[in-house]
Order: sequence, then C-alpha cells, then structure tokens
Amino acid sequence: MDKKQNQQQTLKLLAVYLADRRLNPRQAMIVQHAIKDPGMGYTIAGYKLSYHVSYATAKSDLEKLDLLQQFKRERAFVFIAPNDLGQGIKAYQ
Repeated sequence: MDKKQNQQQTLKLLAVYLADRRLNPRQAMIVQHAIKDPGMGYTIAGYKLSYHVSYATAKSDLEKLDLLQQFKRERAFVFIAPNDLGQGIKAYQ
C-alpha cells in the first residue's frame, strides 16, 4: 500500500472515531493536519487562537489526544505528531 492510500485509510478511520465521539471535531482537525504533516508541533496557545476556544478547552483537547506526544519547551507545552501517527490511529481505542 502506498503512502497516499495509507493516508486515505487513516482518514477514514479518523472519521469513524469522530462519529463514535472518541474525538471532538477540533481534535479530528488537528489529527487530520498532523497526518499530512508528521512531526508538526502544536501549542495550547496556537490551538486556542486557531479554534477560538478558551485556554482550558485547548489544554484539555490536546492533553486528551493521546495520539500526540507531549513535551515541554521552556514554559509552554508542545504536542508533536509522531512519524508513525497512522499506526497510532489504527491502534487508538
């Protein structure tokens, strides 16, 4: 299976998680973006601005999204999409 087909299969699985309410629409958008750009980092402040939500909501959404790896850079938390995100989505329960 080539990379494009694998991405499409992963995005279909992501839609199932969204329908099952395992992810909210904001989380699904982040994961969809991360699938297309592995290694990308997301911050609480950036998420807050992008989705027009409170700091608490942004923090909660990102922390509950176990598919991303969490690191601390200076005073900010950074959530990074691993290179094997597609495999993580397939195993996500």
